[in-house]
Amino acid sequence: MRNIIMLLAVVAMLITVPFATADEVDVTATISSAGNPPVIESMFVMDMVNAQYNESGDLDHLEAGTQIMPNPGAACDEVITDFYKFIVVSDPNGMQDIVEVYEKLFGTTDAQLGPEVTCADITNTADQDAALLAALEMGLITQAEYDNLLWMLDPLKQQAKMFKVANTLTNHDEPGNYSVYFKAVDTGGAYMIGYTYFDYMALKAIELDFTQVNYGPIMVNVEKWVAGDENWLTPEKPTIKNQGNQPLQITVDATDLIGTNLGQSIGAEALSVELLGEHVYDLSSPVTLQGFLMPCTPTQISFDITAPVGTAADSYTGDIAITIAP
Repeated sequence: MRNIIMLLAVVAMLITVPFATADEVDVTATISSAGNPPVIESMFVMDMVNAQYNESGDLDHLEAGTQIMPNPGAACDEVITDFYKFIVVSDPNGMQDIVEVYEKLFGTTDAQLGPEVTCADITNTADQDAALLAALEMGLITQAEYDNLLWMLDPLKQQAKMFKVANTLTNHDEPGNYSVYFKAVDTGGAYMIGYTYFDYMALKAIELDFTQVNYGPIMVNVEKWVAGDENWLTPEKPTIKNQGNQPLQITVDATDLIGTNLGQSIGAEALSVELLGEHVYDLSSPVTLQGFLMPCTPTQISFDITAPVGTAADSYTGDIAITIAP
């Protein structure tokens, strides 16, 4: 009986040990930094205006920091706005000790936009000189800071390096304050992190896929529609699009339509507009429609006309104005 019990115990022990054909183990490593870390001397952001570094959102440089104005969209496409971020880094062990500078962009909600990227070294290039001079003219650095940076970057002094990285945002990216993260690393693994900021400006812009509203033949006292759609490629069916980065309202008004031959008119009160479910009659004075056009969204807009009794047969022309409401 004892032999049987022992045998059962052995069997039980054997079946509790799994037979492994592969396994994984955790691997850890720690890099210890040696020496003093790099020092971030200056950071700033700029975009381009007329092929020169500037800030498109504050051409007179009245506001502190950098303001970037988005380029408006065009037709069905988003349009990008290029901008550039710069950093000057020194190192107590000499500029040769600086090996890499990394950058990340964070949006208005502090969410990271895209991966961490490596900055390009522009030390002692024409690009370096142009960027530093523009930063001085924009008030991003003082004259004393400018002079000191030039001294540090002098190839005979070899005290610092300058780096650059390009980024883009679109016309529909949210306006507000964006943050730029830099990390400078030296050969010993020591590093320094810094942040700088810029404002992406609010943009209100609209675009139409039509240049005329053609009612065609109409009958007296009968409402005639020109109905819109959301297809940007059908101008005979009107479409309007918010090409900026903020919701907006529009104001519509019209002139009287004047007969080509007889000079009789159809008053603007005989015209109407429909947008986002709101139908407004009488365009003889400006009317602000209640619906909000959302960014990046083609929206149908429709128009109609009812020629009053007594209108003579003729061809009539006039104008409709569509503007962004204040």
